[in-house]
Amino acid sequence: RIPSDGGLPVCDVLRTGEAVYLPSLAAWRASYPRDPLALGDRTDGAWVALPLAIGGEMLGALTLSFLAPRPFPPEERRFLGLLATACAAALGRLGLGRGAPATRPA
Repeated sequence: RIPSDGGLPVCDVLRTGEAVYLPSLAAWRASYPRDPLALGDRTDGAWVALPLAIGGEMLGALTLSFLAPRPFPPEERRFLGLLATACAAALGRLGLGRGAPATRPA
């Protein structure tokens, strides 16, 4: 579990349900107190944190890092949103929502 006040993009996504786009290391450092390089991330490029939700139920978040800075233009943001939707749907099909039991029968 990640605390909602953990000072990371994923924390904001889990709290707000909104995607976070960080096109550069400078953008990360301007928005978040915890440095990604100090957290073991091996890139100083760009990051995106996306909500994984089905019907308003937050299942989790998907975080991606990129080797180089990138501006995340609108068409790329749409694609990443579709990727997150597909991932959330897959998790939902597996029964991994909050109300799902911890284990599933074989």
